[in-house]
Amino acid sequence: MKFLTFPIKVLIRLVILPIKLVLATAGLTFRAGFKAGTLPVKGGVVAGRALGLKALVLFGAGVALGVFVGRKLGSMGAQLAEASYPDSFGGGGDRGPAVGVATYTEDTLEVIDTPDGPVVELVEDTIEVIETAGGEVVTETVTITELDADQVEAILEAEALAEAEEEMLDEVEAEIDQALGFTGGELGVDAEDGDA
Repeated sequence: MKFLTFPIKVLIRLVILPIKLVLATAGLTFRAGFKAGTLPVKGGVVAGRALGLKALVLFGAGVALGVFVGRKLGSMGAQLAEASYPDSFGGGGDRGPAVGVATYTEDTLEVIDTPDGPVVELVEDTIEVIETAGGEVVTETVTITELDADQVEAILEAEALAEAEEEMLDEVEAEIDQALGFTGGELGVDAEDGDA
């Protein structure tokens, strides 16, 4: 079986030949490119001879000293800025990105006796724990809101409704467990046939 072969070399030469022809007629040969590439080196040598060895050594020393001092000043400035404005140069600083966040909120009603009479306050205590690669960050926020009589009544009604709903759900669950026969020790309810 004979494979169809295509002369790749001929195709490459047909593509490269016109490009070489255009560059050669424009005077852009390899030799011209090499000469153009050496011009900055030759210019540097001529400028160096004109300035002298002493000027070149002092110039090099000045550049090296400037780089050294600039790095020191830059690192001190970055440390000062990071201390003044933490986390301004990238989210999270050296702690890294947050791995886990847990939030706990507790609401309590408190009655405080004042000279004008008792005042009811809603105290919201929110604790947030953020776990990062560098450790834990714990923040606590306490918000105190003074409530009037209508707001206190609404909160108490909501709490009573939630308790009643929870009681009703417990009763329904007990009825379902009793109907299925799972009342032995799970709910603390004795089985009917075990009472006799």
